[in-house]
Amino acid sequence: MEQNLPAGRLAAARRFALSIASCIAFGIVMAWIKGNGAGLSDAVGNISALWLLLPFLAGAAARSRHVLIGALSGLLATVAALAAFYFAESFVLDLGQHSWLTDLSLTMGTVVYYAERGLVTGPVFGALGLWWRQRRSVTPP
Repeated sequence: MEQNLPAGRLAAARRFALSIASCIAFGIVMAWIKGNGAGLSDAVGNISALWLLLPFLAGAAARSRHVLIGALSGLLATVAALAAFYFAESFVLDLGQHSWLTDLSLTMGTVVYYAERGLVTGPVFGALGLWWRQRRSVTPP
């Protein structure tokens, strides 16, 4: 399959896969940092600036000429990180005496609330990341 793709598209596909894998790792690490308690670790795990930087960087990594590609990259980065975060939370949180599948159901039920907001912030920050990459402007960051 790699022989059928032009070198530029293959590099873009690899960059995209690495970006999504990084977002998944980010979500898992943030769930681990957040942990089960309150305090500083909870605050760091939930800090919104890091969650908005993620689609921005994904959009910047897209290296496309089309703003729609940056927006889509930001959206996918946000959704991948959120899904990974709440999946990892099902292992991290102490939600009581029941099966892991129940824990997973409880944590993934929360992802809908944040994913709805991510439908706006992911594409906006992804498009800003692409715009920044194209112009190297100080404005978006």
